[in-house]
Amino acid sequence: MARTARNSALETRTARARLRIRRTPYFAKIAKGLRLGYYRGAVAGSWVARCYRGAGVYATEALGIADDTLEADGVKVLDYWQAQEQARRWGQRQRLIAEGMLREGSYTVFNAVTDYLAEIQAEKSPAAVQGAKYVFDAWILPDLGAIQVEPPIASTGDATSLPPNPSASARSVWRSSRPPAKPLTTRMLAAPARRLPTAS
Repeated sequence: MARTARNSALETRTARARLRIRRTPYFAKIAKGLRLGYYRGAVAGSWVARCYRGAGVYATEALGIADDTLEADGVKVLDYWQAQEQARRWGQRQRLIAEGMLREGSYTVFNAVTDYLAEIQAEKSPAAVQGAKYVFDAWILPDLGAIQVEPPIASTGDATSLPPNPSASARSVWRSSRPPAKPLTTRMLAAPARRLPTAS
């Protein structure tokens, strides 16, 4: 687990209440290229994260309301430590995006299917690829194509493991969504079996 960064001016609501109101946030460095910011409002403040993406470009993300007047719930209202954890998770996502390991913006079932079809072209026959595409086009994409999915980022120690291949989800959907076999009916079961010719 990454070491949490201490900052006496932001850790407690009492300390934050002593900060003067201003338009720019108070920042605390929590990792290389990553800062947690606190906007001091007239009544309550809010948390933001800022990540350096290179070439003088910064990305900023609103995290939630600070627990200045409300108790932290870890979702909408965050204390300093919860805000720091969310900022680290967001910063890790930004790093993966910058390295081309994660798609920026929404990632839909359509995107996962496209990635999967591109992947299997190297290992499957053209007929198999075309068959998979037919299944997706006929059974999956019309109803599910616009649904957003997000490859999970699982934390393991100080490092964060890369997200699993998003096309794996498309592979699973394909296998589980093939048209079901035609069910046997009572009439079919009762039909007499055809006698095979026997050698004389």
